[in-house]
Amino acid sequence: MAYNYENETVASILTNLDQRMNSAEAIAAAAGISEDDFDALLEASSISTGKLFFKADAYQLGLFVPKPLPVPDPHDYLDECPTAMTVDRPVLPTVTANLESGGNPTNSVGTGRDNRNIYSKYMVYDLTSTSTSNIVENVTVSDHELEYCGLLMNFNGNYMNNVTFERIRHLDARFSSHGFGLVKLSNYIDNLTVRDVWWVSNPYRVYDDVEGVINLRGKNSNDVGSGFLFERCFGAWGYSQTGYPNMDGISTEGLYSDGVISNCSFQDFIDAGYDIKGQNWRLDKTVALRCRQSYKIWGASDRHGWVVSVKPTYAHFIMKTNPANDSIGYNQFEKVEAYGELGKPIFQFETYGSDVIITGEILYEEGQVLARSDSSGGRIIMPDGSIITVPSNNTPVVAPWPIPTAA
Repeated sequence: MAYNYENETVASILTNLDQRMNSAEAIAAAAGISEDDFDALLEASSISTGKLFFKADAYQLGLFVPKPLPVPDPHDYLDECPTAMTVDRPVLPTVTANLESGGNPTNSVGTGRDNRNIYSKYMVYDLTSTSTSNIVENVTVSDHELEYCGLLMNFNGNYMNNVTFERIRHLDARFSSHGFGLVKLSNYIDNLTVRDVWWVSNPYRVYDDVEGVINLRGKNSNDVGSGFLFERCFGAWGYSQTGYPNMDGISTEGLYSDGVISNCSFQDFIDAGYDIKGQNWRLDKTVALRCRQSYKIWGASDRHGWVVSVKPTYAHFIMKTNPANDSIGYNQFEKVEAYGELGKPIFQFETYGSDVIITGEILYEEGQVLARSDSSGGRIIMPDGSIITVPSNNTPVVAPWPIPTAA
């Protein structure tokens, strides 16, 4: 159906939506418009910011008919960079039983193994109690199929140790009263494994108060732990709308340390694919596609392996190493691949200057901006040993061409 975008009725639709008013008149006037027509409406409108959220509101009001969604895949990034490293796919759940729609086995985790197939509108495990008895140890949560759910687990208890989540597929993930994502964990946590996760939300659903698919959260002295392994995890479509756009693939706060993230792929997150703030983490065989920043690394003394970044909207890496927390102040990479968005820096240094050391190889296209720094500068040691100093005035430093290689 063709629309005249100067039409007063269309203008009233936009006005009503912009005020987030559920106008019956507006809905009736716009019912059945195609997504392409609605996108054209947005472009022709005077709305300059928040179009993603505006569109999400319109979708949930039923104002347009969306195009069929693509099926996200852990290897989608290879369409943009077919020669890049290929991550391993998650192992899918083995379904052994079924729980009918609407079930919510709250507070049902105990020592042992759980391999039920879950189909629920609610969070499956709620461990928010802070009683002294709330200690979860030696638990494996495995083989879950979820659809239209909120969090699988929210933990804010006394202590979690030796817990594994594995073979979990969560499709069309939704927001629940406890939040959004797969697991939201805080307080004392040691020896946590999350592997073989396939998490997909919906690009038309935008929520408040969201943080990460795998979320080690909390900024207090008791939000601490070590011994983490996240491997073969995939996530797609994570958006938020209130305040700072804060939805990551994997998010770890500053006192969670000593972790490995391997063979993971995250795409289309409004903040970071990987937001790593602790010390002594290792990223290896990881990919981020179309996130604001592919990687946000605030820790130091981290020795990373092979990492890939594709088409970020702000920067490939944000580096922010606080010397008050770590006197060494460097991050080391064995191999970095950065594709697309030549004007977005590979390394954006924030607040504190630090060193980035590339020991093996870095791949980028001719004309790529290598780095910028907003305050304290920074240095990049290239594979051939050459040192590139980044000024502290946000002046972009273009990457050298041809690419320096190790001797």
